[in-house]
Amino acid sequence: MFRPGPAGGFPPTYPNAFPLISGAGGPGFSDFFEQLGRTIAYHPEVARMLGNIKAALFLQQLMWWTPKGKDPDGWVYKSVLEWEEETTLTYKEQLGVRALLGKKKLGVVEERYARLEHRLYFRVNRENLYDLWNEWIQGAHDKREDGQL
Repeated sequence: MFRPGPAGGFPPTYPNAFPLISGAGGPGFSDFFEQLGRTIAYHPEVARMLGNIKAALFLQQLMWWTPKGKDPDGWVYKSVLEWEEETTLTYKEQLGVRALLGKKKLGVVEERYARLEHRLYFRVNRENLYDLWNEWIQGAHDKREDGQL
């Protein structure tokens, strides 16, 4: 939640976030973004395909972490707090997203609970994701041909 600074300005904790770029006379944003932390990728077309922005954010973050993980089978561990820190999705929002992306609905994200470790691992089901994407692309192509897009 945004809370304005003492004078009601933005940003409240980044007084030098918008320095002037030398010679350009306009605001520079690089310092601002450095202070915000790491940026995550988001492709709007994935949200359109899934019909849910939050699910797209979760899925794309999982896709980003998959090649960076140590597991050769693509399993990635992230705690609820790590998911929230990276995506701003609350625990309840994560549950809803996992239900949509999981095996009972779209089937593009698999889950594995490691009981001894007390950890929940996630993996992208690439085959289901590719199938869903191809269906989405074909549907969009058909709509274009019918003049609906």
